[in-house]
Amino acid sequence: MTATTPPAEDTAPPALEEVLLKRLTNPRDQAGLRALIEEGTVLARSSVRRSLIVTNDEGKPVGCAWDRVAKERYGLDLDEEQRIFLDVILSVASFHHVNLGWLMEIDDRRLAILLRAMTEMAGNDTIAIGTKL
Repeated sequence: MTATTPPAEDTAPPALEEVLLKRLTNPRDQAGLRALIEEGTVLARSSVRRSLIVTNDEGKPVGCAWDRVAKERYGLDLDEEQRIFLDVILSVASFHHVNLGWLMEIDDRRLAILLRAMTEMAGNDTIAIGTKL
């Protein structure tokens, strides 16, 4: 008897995000998507990809529906830390308002990703975000 492992539903095809990132022209969209790609776990959820990624008639990614994600975020089967991360990313990528006190609830890795996204959104490439020496 051979045991087979079913394919993981929540594994994003790596090329999809990169194709979409190249198509985005708005710096806020780019910063938000880049942060989700770097974080990894939120965008790996098929429910998040279905909500976020807009495709054309041929099924090719053409944009991000941040407003749709904002409306559906509590139904995307995310844990609390993932949802908080997504909420802050929504405020980077769109006109979503967020309580910055929530930043106290996320880990250092995600916090660094958020800070890099915010500096990218602001058009600043001179501020280094990383570990203190």
